[in-house]
Amino acid sequence: MNVVYRHETKFCCRYDEVDCVYDWLYLSPHAIRKHYPDRHINNIYFDWFNLQDASDNLIGLGRREKLRLRWYGDQDADSPKQLERKIRRDRLGTKRILQLESFSVDGMPRNTLAEQIVSRGSESRALELDLRLRNPVVRNRYLREYYQDYSGQLRLTIDQQQAFFSVDRDYDVLSANRVDYPLIVIELKYSDQELPRVRSIMNEFPLRPVRHSKYLAGLARMIEQPYF
Repeated sequence: MNVVYRHETKFCCRYDEVDCVYDWLYLSPHAIRKHYPDRHINNIYFDWFNLQDASDNLIGLGRREKLRLRWYGDQDADSPKQLERKIRRDRLGTKRILQLESFSVDGMPRNTLAEQIVSRGSESRALELDLRLRNPVVRNRYLREYYQDYSGQLRLTIDQQQAFFSVDRDYDVLSANRVDYPLIVIELKYSDQELPRVRSIMNEFPLRPVRHSKYLAGLARMIEQPYF
């Protein structure tokens, strides 16, 4: 299988600052326009018992991974879902996706979630290896806007209305208290070949790049520690 690696450059802003991003998109000579309808994204992040994935991300380890369950639309929807392993290799990243049959996490205890995922995947052995020693830790939900340039090689997303939820061991994974996130997260996604052009574009962009992880931001809020 041909694995495609790409850059993901991130920016953050407050809600009272986001107009400058929309103004830039409207006036940009690069013809960056909407190419997909807005939709809600739901994620449940898994990690080792000692939060090794979070630690690797926090220190900026060049080779690291992250595992999450993702689905679109209503958080309690009985819908197809996918298990995503995000892989980071220095400046570049990719992800492996395992498609799952439809199910709902509504009313599902945390300690049975992995079993339910495995039962709905066509590659059950691979799923078991990923999930056997990991636990669901944090859930999040946000509204994503999708943009793309004229060449189709540069993608931009805007994530807002983001909220985090802890994933309790004994109770419904949807029942945790909600913690709203005060920032909007913007990502530029592009291949290594596009890097020279994107550097020129970023010089015109109204925000400066930052290191940011939605998983770390959510985990920090669950344990009431600063991150962003």
